[in-house]
Formats: sequence, structure tokens, C-alpha cells
Amino acid sequence: ATVTIQVDPDDPTRIVEIPADWGALQHTNQPYYLPAVPTVLADRMFSLIRDPDAWWVGQMVAYLMRPSEMVRQVLSESETNIDFSYPVVGVHVRRGDKRGENGIEFLSLEVYMEQVELWFTQYEMYHPPTERRIYLASDEPQILEECHEKYPQYTIYDNLNISIEATGYTEASRIGILHDVHMLSLTDYVVCTMSSNIGCLAYELLHFKHGDASGMVHSLDSPWWFVWRHNILLESVVENTALNLRNGDRLEIQNIQHSMQLRNKYKKTD
Repeated sequence: ATVTIQVDPDDPTRIVEIPADWGALQHTNQPYYLPAVPTVLADRMFSLIRDPDAWWVGQMVAYLMRPSEMVRQVLSESETNIDFSYPVVGVHVRRGDKRGENGIEFLSLEVYMEQVELWFTQYEMYHPPTERRIYLASDEPQILEECHEKYPQYTIYDNLNISIEATGYTEASRIGILHDVHMLSLTDYVVCTMSSNIGCLAYELLHFKHGDASGMVHSLDSPWWFVWRHNILLESVVENTALNLRNGDRLEIQNIQHSMQLRNKYKKTD
């Protein structure tokens, strides 16, 4: 069904109204949804970017998230506290509202930090030894405390006030989310879960800031997804007899949201 979004023609403000029926909006299928991209950019995008869909969404997200003067000042002050001329790995650990989702099992902090240490180890294969530094974002204050206790060898940048306010629906919590996403997008690598919108936003903004950022994020659960893209078609380039997979088979990835949890369902198509 087509969703019509009503905007008061007499309202002079430049605010887009979002309909309350999220489900109806989510299940629409418009010709400009991914994987549609501007034809004038398509050839260059496909030849230069390994994840062109995420790059294209990142350009729109960056435009929509242009900070106001007040927010820009907050972000600038935080940036001065971290020297980004040296490697910093971003870590986002979502807890908070995820507790209410069916079937959710939290990943331990150790799982995140294993990937962080792996990145630094690989980095030092081509660079001099470097200080371990992370920017830690979480909606669970205990995660920040746990990280400081278990990893004293790391320099940890975080913001306890943002973590405390994160699960509320206040102006402070919204600015905190903008702050964390912005800071994550400034790091050299991000370890997160892309079942969280924060992880997806960070990945998209990394594409805006760095061009091809497909190798700058490690998701511990789902790959990057876009709610209005219903499926992704891929072609197998290897064979796997255990999966009855042959070279040239078409694979369809369907994005399915159930009980506020993203799951990926893979199936072969003719």
C-alpha cells in the first residue's frame, strides 16, 4: 500500500513530519529505494566503492545530520580531547532498550575487545608499536566501568553522562546519541553490532568521511542493512557441496525485522 505523508502547507518550518505508523512506512516499496542510485554516479560508485549502497546512504545521512551551532560546539569541544592523529578504535556496546527484545543474548565486553586488539595487532604489522586507545560508547554505564577495570592498559575515552542519559527520551539523550555517532565516525575502526542503528549510522558516516569504509567496521552480529531495502541479490563465486552451493548460483538476502530484532534469512533462488 502507498503511504501518504501529510504536511501542513501553512507550516513554514523546514521539518519533515514522520508518520506514526512505522510499520506501514517500512513495508512500502518505492523505485528510489536501494539499490537505486543516480545514474550519473553509478559507474564511478561501483568501480571505487565496495559497498556502494552504504556509501550512498552515508551521503544522505551526513546531510540530514548537519549539526546546529549548539551541537557543533559540543562536538568540537569533545574532539579537542582526543588526538585523532594517532589510531583510535571506536567501540559501541548496545544494552539499554535491547533488553526487551525477544531472543537477545548480550555479547560480553571481551568479545568486543578481542576484535579491538586484533586490529591493533594487524596495524602494528606495518606501523611502529602504538598506544592502545579506544572511544567507548554504550547506553549501559556499567560497561564503561567494566572496561576501565578490565583493560587498564588501554586509554579509554568515554562520557559517563551520555551513557546515563542514553535510554531516556530527552534533549540530552538525543544530543548524546549525536555525539557518540559523530565520535565513532572519526575513529580508524569501529567494533559494534549492526543490529543496532548506532552501528549502522557510524558505518554510513565513515563512508562519508573516508570514501570506501567497507573495511573499517567489524560487526559482531548482522551485516549492514537498510530497512527500506527488502532484499539483496548476490552471485556465488565458489562452490560448497555441504550447502549445495554451486558457482554462479544466485543468493538472496532478505531483511526481516521481527520483534524489533533484525534477522537475516538466506535462500537460493533460481
